[in-house]
Amino acid sequence: MKTLNKYTFTAAGSELFTQEIINNQRNLLNDGTCNMDKVYLNQSISYVFDCFDKYHKNIYQLHTLTPELRLNKSHIDAWKLAYNKNPKAVKDLRKKYKEEVQMCPYCFISNISELDHYIPKARFPEYSLLNINLVPSCSGCNKIKEDKWSVTTPLFFNPFIHNFLEERFIKAELTPDNLSRNKIPSLKFYIDIDNCTNKSEGLLLQSHFDKLGLIKIKNGKGSYAEKATQILSCYLRILNKIFARKIIDSDESSALDYVESEVDLFIESSVETYSINSMEVALLYAIKESRDNWIDFFNHL
Repeated sequence: MKTLNKYTFTAAGSELFTQEIINNQRNLLNDGTCNMDKVYLNQSISYVFDCFDKYHKNIYQLHTLTPELRLNKSHIDAWKLAYNKNPKAVKDLRKKYKEEVQMCPYCFISNISELDHYIPKARFPEYSLLNINLVPSCSGCNKIKEDKWSVTTPLFFNPFIHNFLEERFIKAELTPDNLSRNKIPSLKFYIDIDNCTNKSEGLLLQSHFDKLGLIKIKNGKGSYAEKATQILSCYLRILNKIFARKIIDSDESSALDYVESEVDLFIESSVETYSINSMEVALLYAIKESRDNWIDFFNHL
């Protein structure tokens, strides 16, 4: 998986991106009347570019930004509509992310299909066409995230700027509970706050995964646990077959060592394909760390 480039945008580049979109709008409509939306955009563009500058200067404190009060209703509607018309620059950006990044950087599960406004355009229409505010997303995360925003603390991490996303913090654990009934071990995901540099990072991660329904903080359930169950079963069956082949001409310990080396290869491949913080990588590490229970797991398949 190719990951998002970290913060490399500039205020000047953001202005050029937006100016291109406005310039490409027609001055006249089909009936020959003036395109008032373009008029309103040009009337307010200096205010919006001031906001772009504030966004870049406060890139690590975006929750402190306040709406631009100089925009009237006509200006606000024009900026929202300019994005909703799906201009070529926006389509090209979406296509670029779908080709280069592929997987949603919010959930690490689904493929990119949309662009999310990190700062919601419903509350901050001035950022409707700001390129760094357009984060590639799957439809599920975009729909859940919607216009949620807090002026006191971030609710969601920003894939463009938060460097802690490069550390492994999504963890999972397998236990032999209910093996006889479910045939596979119990699975629970959690956020390893101890692996975060500071408390605020841990709280942000908890907020992000809980609000998106990926990992429920109270019980470790959520989308990850639901989606991972079938994947877990497949991996255990594959590893059981590998173990069955190796046990023929080696002792149990050596066969398990070989199986563990195969798990390591699965982890390496999954990190490259997905992310160090993907559901699948967390699941594979959980399988590796439950080696003492492998024989029990295999016997119940």
